[in-house]
Amino acid sequence: NTNEADLVEKERRLTLKEQELVIKEREANETALVEKKRHLNLKERELAIKEREVKIRALELRELAIKEKEIKIRVSEVLNIKKEKELGL
Repeated sequence: NTNEADLVEKERRLTLKEQELVIKEREANETALVEKKRHLNLKERELAIKEREVKIRALELRELAIKEKEIKIRVSEVLNIKKEKELGL
């Protein structure tokens, strides 16, 4: 009977150990998920910043295109004035 009682006790301890391991594994998985979520949030913020940088760059390029057109118009005006002077108009 002592052997049977020992076996029952060992089985009970093993069951408790298994339950502890399941809990530890679950906690480890939850920690990993929290870390992944934190990492994804950081990546999301980095992407949002890069998106804003791209939009700013696009605006800067549009500004440059407008300035280029303004310069071309001004050059054209100057050339027209020069031609008018040459023609005596």
